[in-house]
Amino acid sequence: MDRLDALVHIAVLSKVIREIQHSDPKYEQLNVWPLKVFDEIYCKSLRNLCKTPNIRDEIVSKVTSSFATVKKEYDEFQAFKLEMTDILNTALITAGLKP
Repeated sequence: MDRLDALVHIAVLSKVIREIQHSDPKYEQLNVWPLKVFDEIYCKSLRNLCKTPNIRDEIVSKVTSSFATVKKEYDEFQAFKLEMTDILNTALITAGLKP
């Protein structure tokens, strides 16, 4: 999972999916249950990909160190704002941690 940068990909996908969900104001109102399930799945995924008890530091470290490499894979999707701080903050919030 480390070699695949799975944690960073989950963080990026979490941000992209959140942007899609929030692009339509009615979507959140009409899809409360799916959004809750999404949050739970991504929270568990991010936490399960961490190997140390200090989940926050591990997420920060992995996103910070691998972001530039992983971002290249998503550069063609220019409609999304893929800044490291946004990805990192979304990942921390998704994992139930404060950014």
